[in-house]
Amino acid sequence: MYDEIKVRAKNAISKIIAMDLNEKYWNQRSAIKSKRCQSVAQELSWLCCQHRMLTKLFEEFRSIFDLPLALITLLQVIEVIAETFYCYTGIVHAIREGYTPDYTYYGLSLLSALVLGLQFYYLTSFGHNLTKMANSVSIELHEFFLTEVDELLDVIIEFFSLELSHQDYSVHILGLFTLDRKFAFGVAGVITTYLILMVQFELAQA
Repeated sequence: MYDEIKVRAKNAISKIIAMDLNEKYWNQRSAIKSKRCQSVAQELSWLCCQHRMLTKLFEEFRSIFDLPLALITLLQVIEVIAETFYCYTGIVHAIREGYTPDYTYYGLSLLSALVLGLQFYYLTSFGHNLTKMANSVSIELHEFFLTEVDELLDVIIEFFSLELSHQDYSVHILGLFTLDRKFAFGVAGVITTYLILMVQFELAQA
């Protein structure tokens, strides 16, 4: 939905930029130019309202699922650590005891950990992409054009830009973390660190 708003904003701004190609022509036809500026102003004003409503809708949706998303994320991280460490210790103990490990069983456990890891990655990617799409509209509004426009259009572009720049579109979960790829990579680092420490502890106990 943000993509559609971005495309429509780009098309609206391109109508103004197109007047730069023949400024003399448009200056001689002030009535037509004013009508085009008013049309673009109405379009951008409508898009601003749609963007605001869409953002409010996502905020309400996020607030409803804050706790479930936090619990799901925590469960996925714990499961990945537990499954991976369980497979490592199980295979090592089997080899030490002198019998062949059940690689099929441990393989399924690792596969389960991989699936949970992918779910976690796609969940954080959704938050990352949502934030990126919401912010991308401002890029179109900042397209430079030389043509003098009506005061109304100038005010609407400035208002829309200010609203976009002062709104935080990141997906915050319970105020504890932000659902984006930076968080995903940070969790991956924490999981790796814990697994290394647990393996070292296991080796020290051997």
